[in-house]
Amino acid sequence: MGEQFYTSELMEFKALPAVSGVRLHDERGGMEATIAPPFGGGLSSLRVRWAGEWVETLYRANEFQPTEGWRGQAPLLWPAVGRNYTAEQLTAIREGEKPPRGAYCYRESTYPMPIHGFVMDLAWELMDHGADEKGAWATCALTSDDYTRDFYPFDFSLEATYILSQRRLTLCLVVAAAVENREAMFFSLGNHLTLRLPFTAAGRFEECVLRAPTRTKFDLTPESLLAGTRQELDLSVGMPLSREELHNLVIGAFAPDEVWVELRDPHSFGFRIAQREVPAGVEAPLKSQPEHFYFVFYGSAEQGFFCPEPWYGGPNSLNTQQGVIWLPPGETFTWEMEIAWLED
Repeated sequence: MGEQFYTSELMEFKALPAVSGVRLHDERGGMEATIAPPFGGGLSSLRVRWAGEWVETLYRANEFQPTEGWRGQAPLLWPAVGRNYTAEQLTAIREGEKPPRGAYCYRESTYPMPIHGFVMDLAWELMDHGADEKGAWATCALTSDDYTRDFYPFDFSLEATYILSQRRLTLCLVVAAAVENREAMFFSLGNHLTLRLPFTAAGRFEECVLRAPTRTKFDLTPESLLAGTRQELDLSVGMPLSREELHNLVIGAFAPDEVWVELRDPHSFGFRIAQREVPAGVEAPLKSQPEHFYFVFYGSAEQGFFCPEPWYGGPNSLNTQQGVIWLPPGETFTWEMEIAWLED
């Protein structure tokens, strides 16, 4: 057995004593991640060792106090991504009213749905953590209950495993539909990864560069829903964040197994963020469709953050039922997000 460079340990958040997270550490690779089960089971810190110093790359890392702006970090999005509005709500919005939160219709009932779903606001349970010579990991879980049924009429369990290995962090989210469900449940999912830019004091927000293997952007309505039209935007050559259209944008039309985005600070380093469905077996059919994998960009030069968000499904998918996974009772669906550190 070779020398072990990976560790996994419980830790307390400085501002919240007696509230525990898990720190995954790679000493040789120079990368460290913190997972926060009590706060939505999300990634709350991602640090890399650059020029001999540890650099935090997440916006509002390990800060859990309420804020007027975006909360930052990298929360999990489920069972919805973006906004969901019923036809009645859309009519009200266009007449100048603003609903307190979104909603969707299913069968003969209407259910409330917060933006990006509800699991990011719930406490998850830490199930396991550890490390060996191959990597460090932590697993947390969430199960449906009376509270979640007010938003979502299905029983489910979610298991999120974070693995730090070879200068990359992998999130594997397993969604399981309860055997007791009477019919297939439907959902979209994703992550609101929020990077702090520039990564070091040597860089500038406007000089950071986005690159992705696509030439397609999707138009949005004034309500931030997909308009149903698309335009050409060639990101394969890379574009600087000085182009403000990149700060609120949806891209897609990726080739299978090529669903990724790179974000680089030319004065330091970058990341490649990728997403995919993990098949249940070698010959198992996929439950996802290539056309429903998106990346959503949201950023602010003034606040110093940029979000390259991997989504499966688009906004309002619970109402349109376009870009949702249909999961029969007793079956599972596995989605993976990978954050790879790029030094050159």
